[in-house]
Amino acid sequence: MVVVLLTGDIIAGDLFRVYREKPALGTKVSIVCYVTDTMLAIRSISEAFDLLDSFNMIFSDYNPESEVMLLAANQDSRAGVTVSKPLYDLTAKALYINDLTGGSFNIAIGALTHLWRTYLGKEEIPPRCSIRKFRRHLRAEKLQLVGPSKIKLGSKGMRLDFGGIAKGYIGDHMAEVLKTQKINSFLIDLGGDLIAGAAPPHHKGWKITVSWCDKVVLLENQAIATSGPDFQFFVHKGKRYSHIIDPRTGWGVSHFFGSTVIAPSGWEADALASAFSILTLDESSKIIRRKTVINALIGRDNELFLSDNFSSYVVPENQIKE
Repeated sequence: MVVVLLTGDIIAGDLFRVYREKPALGTKVSIVCYVTDTMLAIRSISEAFDLLDSFNMIFSDYNPESEVMLLAANQDSRAGVTVSKPLYDLTAKALYINDLTGGSFNIAIGALTHLWRTYLGKEEIPPRCSIRKFRRHLRAEKLQLVGPSKIKLGSKGMRLDFGGIAKGYIGDHMAEVLKTQKINSFLIDLGGDLIAGAAPPHHKGWKITVSWCDKVVLLENQAIATSGPDFQFFVHKGKRYSHIIDPRTGWGVSHFFGSTVIAPSGWEADALASAFSILTLDESSKIIRRKTVINALIGRDNELFLSDNFSSYVVPENQIKE
């Protein structure tokens, strides 16, 4: 889990600290910002939270009334189903990440996610035959964008799961709400996914702790996401399974891992943190060399990979409390 170090009510010159939080997305979502007009900040944060709620009604795979769930229920249309702009947009982004990561990130995994969720709720793991059955949904050609506004699910029983990318995407749009109101110094925390605006007063950036590797990084106008050992695992017959499912096998990741990604956007950081938890260190490093704006710290069992520029974000131990 990634946590914010800056705490307390601060008044810096003519800038006031405003903090709000609410339960959402299965976690606690918070916004802290520095402003000259506190009432404007409160209204803007409220608008950002309203946007969060509306996006959750699009992407949630827990709510049977969400747009994603309704899409699965109406998938028989051969011409595709007309969807909202955010759903179409994020599907396109997810397909890009799927291609970039060689299929290790695949939103068509929803049926498998539901299968694992059902069995883990009974403290069991799914039968191999069921895993093989649901893996057929994951072939790239089974999910298609049709024209400018339609999505086609080409396999009966296919469901989409945006759990590895939606938080970052929602955070990006919440940040845009604040920026529209000229609120530039902010930090949005969606529980493991953070969107950082301009630095807080008298600081060079937002100090953020990455607990799985005991490091602190300094961020400004970037996003960071972590996937790792702070999240749930399930042990069955001595083997450890993660909540993250490898689309290439259908099984929960069983190796020990930690993955933190810094990127220009929340959706990229979110999706790649999940993908790097599945890929080998060599596979991940090749992607980072292609995407030079991405920086990452990845742990795999007893190995650690650090991208070339990640160290430039790390705060030296003697400066953490400054």
